Amino acid sequence: MQHNTLPKHDQKLPFTRYDFGWVLLCIGMAIGAGTVLMPVQIGLKGIWVFITAAIIAYPATWVVQDIYLKTLSESDSCNDYTDIISHYLGKNWGIFLGVIYFLMII
Repeated sequence: MQHNTLPKHDQKLPFTRYDFGWVLLCIGMAIGAGTVLMPVQIGLKGIWVFITAAIIAYPATWVVQDIYLKTLSESDSCNDYTDIISHYLGKNWGIFLGVIYFLMII
């Protein structure tokens, strides 16, 4: 009888119908926000404000998400964001940055 020698965190997780539902939901929300809210905001604020905001916001969003995902994926432990940041920067910074990240999400 063979034993599975892979550590638990190296095993592949199945992609279930529940996961597929979440993917569809996220894509649907992104498409809905883009097709409904973006043209309204462009009409209210003007095209130049929209272009300027897009030039500033897209790279900023990409850099922040890139740092966030690299921090989580390259850590040794599989814990939450606050615990991983606390491991690197200390407990106080971990709590502070965890609260800031939470406020950015909402």
